Amino acid sequence: IGQASPEQFLDLLSGLASVISRSPKKVRPQIAGIQLEAADMLWPQRTKLTKDATLSLTRIRAEALAATGKRAEAMSAFAALAKENPDIAAIQAGYADLLLVGDADSVKQSLNQWRRILSRTKPRSELWFKAKYSVALAQFKLGEEKDAAAVLRYTLELPPGLAGTDWQDKYEALLRECER
Repeated sequence: IGQASPEQFLDLLSGLASVISRSPKKVRPQIAGIQLEAADMLWPQRTKLTKDATLSLTRIRAEALAATGKRAEAMSAFAALAKENPDIAAIQAGYADLLLVGDADSVKQSLNQWRRILSRTKPRSELWFKAKYSVALAQFKLGEEKDAAAVLRYTLELPPGLAGTDWQDKYEALLRECER
C-alpha cells in the first residue's frame, strides 16, 4: 500500500466499497473500519487526485464513517457533500439514507430529501423505487402510517406494479407494518 499511487489507493478503496455492499451486515462495520483507515491514509494526498477522484474519496470516507457508527462525523461529511453536489444522485441518496436512521427531526429531513430525489429521478428506475420506498418508510417512522400505506399501495397497484422487481417484497412487508 505504501508504494501505491493515490489513484491505485483510491481503486483499492472503491474495491472495498464493493466488498462491503456484498458482505453480510454483521461484518460490514469491520470492513468499513479498514476502509476508513485506508481513506484517512490517502486523505493528505487528495490534492494529487483529480476533482472526480477527490469527490469519490470524500464520498467513500463519508460512507465508511457511517458504516463504522461515527454518525456525527458522517452527517457532517454527507451534509457538505450533498450541499456541494446537488446533482449527484448517489450522494443525495447516501445523505438521505443516513438521515433516515436518526431522530424525528432527522427523519423529517430525510423525508424531504427523498422527495427531492424522487422529483428528479426517472420513474421506475432503481433509484425511483428506492426513493418511493424511503418516502414511505420515513412517513411510517414519523407515525404517518396511512400516508405511507397510500404511497406503497399506489406503487404496488398502479400498472405495471412491482411484479418482477426486487422491491415487491420490501414494499409489501412495509405495507403490512403500516396496516397493523
